[in-house]
Amino acid sequence: MFTDNSQNSFPGLVANQLLDKTRLQPLGLLLALIIAIALPTADGQAAPVNPSRSPNLTPVAQPSPPPALLQATIQDLARRTKIPVKQIQVKSATTKTWPNGCLGLARKEEMCTQMLVSGWQIILGHGQHTWRYRTDQTGKNLRLES
Repeated sequence: MFTDNSQNSFPGLVANQLLDKTRLQPLGLLLALIIAIALPTADGQAAPVNPSRSPNLTPVAQPSPPPALLQATIQDLARRTKIPVKQIQVKSATTKTWPNGCLGLARKEEMCTQMLVSGWQIILGHGQHTWRYRTDQTGKNLRLES
């Protein structure tokens, strides 16, 4: 007796073909994405890798620390070093978020509030020397980095 197995194997054959197609689709999409990224633009130049550095973007103004905060750090440094206030320069002021109420500079056995504190890192200078201060937003809490 002759048995026709083609009908029994046909559904499996279709399933295998579908499986192969579904495996190839993601690979095809990935390949298309790679080609699109690698292709140059219409003027023959490659597309910029970092469009955020485009010359058409307007720089965002950085906030400035309150004058009282700067004065507090300058006076603290003058007191510590005996350098006249007028000879101390502010080299930079950068907004920072400190990890705790001790501004990330806890002293031995000091208890610090465990919350994020917004503030400033102030770099002061005199001649070739620089000092880094950490402050809160107001300058009432300030610490000299060692």
